[in-house]
Amino acid sequence: MAQTLSVMATLIATFTFTAAFTIPGSVKSDGPDEGMATLLHRASFQAFVITDTIAMTLAMAAAAIIFWSFWRSKTESLMDTLPLAIGFTWIALVSMTLAFVTGLYAVLSNSLAITIAVCVIGCLLPFIFYVSAPFFMIVFDQTEVNPFELVVRFVRDAL
Repeated sequence: MAQTLSVMATLIATFTFTAAFTIPGSVKSDGPDEGMATLLHRASFQAFVITDTIAMTLAMAAAAIIFWSFWRSKTESLMDTLPLAIGFTWIALVSMTLAFVTGLYAVLSNSLAITIAVCVIGCLLPFIFYVSAPFFMIVFDQTEVNPFELVVRFVRDAL
């Protein structure tokens, strides 16, 4: 679990770092504001920057916590810090999703239809999954039932 979590945290940090320097809407190429983001004063761009920063910071913190726990090489240390690293990674995943949606919203805000579609697709399904996944993990951890198999069966039967 710790190894998978450290890979996830590192990938999230890599993606969000790249997103921060591949700025949505590009940068100004001349004038006194050369190198500044063109969408700097839009609220959606500011939301992108904040959510991207949260995702990267928490992912890096999770990776550092896991690295520190491995360095201490005590099972108790890893078991004590793993829940914190899981929580940070979980919040980083949510923040990365929000950064993706707000970044797209910032550059597509002139087209209302596609903006609404991006917001609905980018927020609704992940929100349902992020909210319900911890519940599934807690409930189905006590049984041998795979919760995703149940959802697939339910959808198949409904259709």
